[in-house]
Amino acid sequence: MLLVVFSASAIEVKFGDLIKAEFKISTVTMIEHGMNVTYGVEAGKYRMVFASQSQIPPNAEETQGHFTGSIQAIDDQGNVDRSFTAGLWSREGTT
Repeated sequence: MLLVVFSASAIEVKFGDLIKAEFKISTVTMIEHGMNVTYGVEAGKYRMVFASQSQIPPNAEETQGHFTGSIQAIDDQGNVDRSFTAGLWSREGTT
């Protein structure tokens, strides 16, 4: 006989106010199965925001895929906030 017990807990996360920003691409590096993109911006309370993502297209037309990456922001007090990113992307033509 096998007894399996699962336990779960939840943590409430409050993100605060949204900050709108337009990132500028720093580099695009082609890799064997996609590309790596790095970009940055100054936004809201953050004096420096840096991000990098790897974008991988699973289809031959390279019109959709997934990405993973990270973002780091330094606010005007010198505090660092970090986060990991993951998601899906798609394109139509050059958009």
